[in-house]
Amino acid sequence: MSYINIIMPLSEFYPYIQHELKKYQIEMAIEYFDSDHKIQMKIATPDNLQEQLSQYDHPNLGFYFLDQAQNISKDKIYKDEYCIYAIAGEGGRETEDTLEKISLRIISKTPDKNIKSFFSAIKRKLNNDENFGKGVQGGSRFHDQHFYLKSWVGHKFFKSDLYNEKAPLIIPK
Repeated sequence: MSYINIIMPLSEFYPYIQHELKKYQIEMAIEYFDSDHKIQMKIATPDNLQEQLSQYDHPNLGFYFLDQAQNISKDKIYKDEYCIYAIAGEGGRETEDTLEKISLRIISKTPDKNIKSFFSAIKRKLNNDENFGKGVQGGSRFHDQHFYLKSWVGHKFFKSDLYNEKAPLIIPK
């Protein structure tokens, strides 16, 4: 499985990857709780993003990047024939003084070519953007694969999990 970890708010990440979303015909779906407290999913657009994010306030909620052509519903995302067209995401929430990292992972071990290309395009964009730093403190290769927006360093605390008080702070290299 492939992973990307980015320390920036989801409210900024979504507009940041608009070009890639359009180019690869990918849509972002954000989970929320309905009135019966069941997890539902709604496609995010530039017009409804802020409304969607206001409902994205629980540790069990995530988001997905889905191939538009497949018309994948919530109950199909992890099924073998559909997971090849999906990327799972979590995090990206923020408070006044804290940012939660965004974790993206390709669900399938054998993803569709378009999903794989979209994922690679995000990684390439982050690698080539001088506004992003790469690597956080820690002793493994995993820590070298974190991206963070340099402009947030010193202004907010970086956490891996906003809802876990014991989650360690993430410190850029």
